[in-house]
Amino acid sequence: MKKWLSFALILALVVLLPATVMAKPADAHVAQNKVKAHAVLNVKLPVYHVTGGTSDQVDDDNPYKGHITVTTPRGANNLIIRGVIDELKKETEYSVWVRKLSDYTGTYLNHSGNYYQLVLFKTDADGHGSFHLKIADKDLPAGTYELQVAINEGSSTVAATKKWLEIKVK
Repeated sequence: MKKWLSFALILALVVLLPATVMAKPADAHVAQNKVKAHAVLNVKLPVYHVTGGTSDQVDDDNPYKGHITVTTPRGANNLIIRGVIDELKKETEYSVWVRKLSDYTGTYLNHSGNYYQLVLFKTDADGHGSFHLKIADKDLPAGTYELQVAINEGSSTVAATKKWLEIKVK
């Protein structure tokens, strides 16, 4: 009889314990949705070699080591673009251009059509470089934009993301 009671107790624990451990509070999904609402977009994009010195000719069979992350947070900045890239020329200055930023009104280093040169960076002795730029709410009105990020050495594009990354800025 004691063995039977012990067996029944163990069986009850085995059946009921996982259900209580796995149960979530009724409002757990609400907290998850709040996190998603704050980061509207946070995407990591590969960076590719280009041919002909233009971002129109992205060689998607030939990626660089590295990536570009585009984030559209809610808050003080409409758009954050960060990049890390290897295999560039050593100790060389590069510029970051964002393409099709049509309503941008902030500061820039150069401008041609819908291309905006926004930041410079220099590679180290190993050809590694990184950059970080923020575009404020006041400089980029709410709307939908299709972007491409390109890295230039002088006037020639050497690396770019594929066309087009659609973002919604609020």
